[in-house]
Amino acid sequence: SKSTTPDSLRFALSETPGDVVVIIGGRDKGLDFGDLLEPLHRERVKGIVLIGESRSRLHSVLNGHASRSVVRECETLGEAVRVADHLARPGTTVLLSPACASFDMFRDFEDRGRAFKAIVNTLTGGTRNDG
Repeated sequence: SKSTTPDSLRFALSETPGDVVVIIGGRDKGLDFGDLLEPLHRERVKGIVLIGESRSRLHSVLNGHASRSVVRECETLGEAVRVADHLARPGTTVLLSPACASFDMFRDFEDRGRAFKAIVNTLTGGTRNDG
C-alpha cells in the first residue's frame, strides 16, 4: 500500500515471483504512467484491476497498447479485491501496489493497507499468505 509511484510498482512486480493480478490506482499525482506499460504487459501479469481517481487515465494508457492482461475498473477497494480474486488462479499472487497516493479513498497509505488486509481476511476466512 506504500507503493505511491510507478517506480515502486515496477519494483514490486520485479520482486514478485510467478503469475500476478495487480491492483493499481488512487489519487493521480500527475506522474507518467507510460513507464508501466512494459512491466504490466508481461505475460505473467494476468490481470490489472484499477481503482481510485486515476483509474480512467490508467485505463486509457493501458488501452492504447496491446495487453495480454484482463483490465477491470472498480469503484471500491473491496470490489477490486473480489475482482482480483476472481481473476487469480491457484498460485497467483494478488498484489496491491497502487503506484498512486491513497488520499482519494483513504486517510493515508496505512489506512489503505489495513483496509486491504481486512478485505482479504474476510474473503479468505483469515487464511491469507502475507508473503
